[in-house]
Amino acid sequence: MMNNGCKWCAMGQCWGCKSTGKGGGKGKGGGGWGGGGGVQNFQMKQMMQMMQMMQGGKGKGRSGGGLKSFDGKLRVWIGGLPQKGEPDDALNKQLKEHMGSSGLKCTYAQVGKNGMGGAVFGSEAEAEQAIATMNGTIFEGAIIQVDKLTKGNK
Repeated sequence: MMNNGCKWCAMGQCWGCKSTGKGGGKGKGGGGWGGGGGVQNFQMKQMMQMMQMMQGGKGKGRSGGGLKSFDGKLRVWIGGLPQKGEPDDALNKQLKEHMGSSGLKCTYAQVGKNGMGGAVFGSEAEAEQAIATMNGTIFEGAIIQVDKLTKGNK
């Protein structure tokens, strides 16, 4: 029996250490009971979770909830927007500036798919005022429609 720092080897009870040549598990991967990798799998899972948290979430999604994360009473629906297909942060910024150009405080704007999008305002009254003042204005060469957020235009 060898003692390479394994407390079980020192007691003569090791059955999974490479130095004894015993065990190693019956399954794939070789170490631990059942050959599942035991500690190594656990450490790998922990590392993957930490990496996902550092990236700001799981998968390819963006952090934050976008328009839907805001209260519906503060949002307005916008139609007639340019169709990009891909998220365009520069266009979102331009839309936010356009929606705030009448003196209203637009806190967030997003150009979505199919020429539709939305904007968020600081209060319900500002959202209603935006509908009255911004409907029919020209954004990026197109006349946009601004309306209340309803089930049909979410």
